[in-house]
Parts: sequence; structure tokens; C-alpha cells
Amino acid sequence: MASRHAAPRLAPMRAATAAFFVAVGVRTSAGAEVGQLDVTDHTLQQQCDLVANGAVCANRGSSILLPSSVSAGLVGHWTFDQEDAIDASGHGNHGQGELFHGPSPVGAGNSGYFAENFLTIPDSDTFRTEDFTYSFWIYVPEEAQVDSHESPRWCPLIRKGIYLTTAEEFANAPALLFRRRTGHLRAAVTTTLSGHGDGEHVDSHARVLPNRWVHLSIVHHMPTAAIPTSRLLLYINGILDARLLTRGKMEENKFPLYVGGDPFTAEQCGFRVYIDELRLHNRALSPHELQAEAATPFGGA
Repeated sequence: MASRHAAPRLAPMRAATAAFFVAVGVRTSAGAEVGQLDVTDHTLQQQCDLVANGAVCANRGSSILLPSSVSAGLVGHWTFDQEDAIDASGHGNHGQGELFHGPSPVGAGNSGYFAENFLTIPDSDTFRTEDFTYSFWIYVPEEAQVDSHESPRWCPLIRKGIYLTTAEEFANAPALLFRRRTGHLRAAVTTTLSGHGDGEHVDSHARVLPNRWVHLSIVHHMPTAAIPTSRLLLYINGILDARLLTRGKMEENKFPLYVGGDPFTAEQCGFRVYIDELRLHNRALSPHELQAEAATPFGGA
């Protein structure tokens, strides 16, 4: 049974606690001028007792607490460990909507639990890039018998876009879809030559089996001198499973990023799924980087 947990909070800092200083770019020592707090992110203000855009020093500067390292090009990182879907990349792309928690693939922290619910992450300039990588862990519990006439055929795990069949309005930049009946995946993008339905897409060879954690990655490469065609790659557990050379150019959009489902298919796609450690890079990660992500729960083995 998934449950919602309150995120642990530090005791509020008092003005009389002179041992703590905020250092912005430099190490603050006793008597030095204190740096400024970064209070521009109102969402984080509601979650944290202290918000800083640099290191935090303690004990008159003898100790320093540094922020977690961020890989190059990381513009979104949702761990689902907090009460809300906070973006840990530092770009402020926080999720909206009620978040329910489930188990994590590493045995610590939480995953996001989705069943007829979804998260909405508002559009951001950092999302609109020709090269990108979405990667995350997924766990699909074994369900009761699936209706063979289930509709729609494909259900979104993530979708950056819109899918309105009645209005004939479609946009995927990208979408990663899941077919419950078979466990197959579909990576899809809307392009200048295919703007209807799922657009240009490629289906996986492997299947996502129930009751186990699986690492998924969808990677988009813009054309280069060596390969003059855009490429859409689908990795499963760090291994390249399927590849598509798109005929048209991917069309970016200003719609939100939906996680765990979307408002267009929520009623038809109400199956249970756990998602954890969702990352968005504004570049195409290399195979060895994806393999390193996929090996995390196994201690690098």
C-alpha cells in the first residue's frame, strides 16, 4: 500500500545562531561579510528553512556544507523523496499535483506512485532543446487480468506535450508510452513530417516484466555532419534496445511535462506504476553514462 510521507525538516535557524553563515562563491570566515540568501524560488521557501545559492558554512567557517554535485546538462531531477516533487537539479522545475510514495529501487528514500494520477511539470525554456535524455526507474506491479479490449492501446509514462483526439491536437517532445498487454515500450516524437497521433515512433524489442525495477532512457540526437538525420534511441537497463532515424525534424512545444500519466488518457490508463529518479538532461547522454545510471542499485556491478 503506497503511503504519503512528510519530508523531514531541519530545526528553524534563529538569528542568534551566529555559528551559521551563507557563503556565496567564497568561504566565509569569522568577521567576514556574509553572502546573500537566494530567495527567488518561492516553492523551495515553503519546503526549506534555509535557501542558498552557494555553500553553507558552520562553526565560524571551519566546516562547510556543499550542495550535491550536478552532472553536466542536468536541467531536471525528481527523486520523489520529498513531500512534493521538488526539482533537485537547481533549476526550479518543480512538479505540481499530489504526490504519493512507494518503495525505492535502492532500498532508501521513496519512489512516486501513480494510478489514475499524474504529475504536471510546467514548461520551461530548459526543456526545449533538440538534444535531450530522459531517464528513470520503473516498477510495474503484476495486475489482475488485463482487458483485451483495453483502450487506448498505449499509455504514457512521460509525455512532454498534448494528446487530444477529439480536437486532433497532438504534440510529443517526447513521449514514452507503455503497452500493458505485452509490456512493450514506444518512444515517440512529433516531427515536421508526422504530426498526428504518436508521430514518428519506435517500439521496443524487450518487454518490461512485472514485479521488478527496470531502468529506461529515451535519447534524442540532432543531425550531425557524420549522421545527417535525427536519431531517437531507447535504452533498457543501459542497453540500446531500439533506434529510429526520423524523417522529419522534431517539433518542440510549450506544453507541460506529464509524469506517470496525463490528463488526456488518465481514465483509460489507470494502472499502477512506480517511477523513481527521473532525470532530464539537455544533451544526449553517452552509452556509458546510461550504463552507470542503470547500475546504481547494484553497486556498480
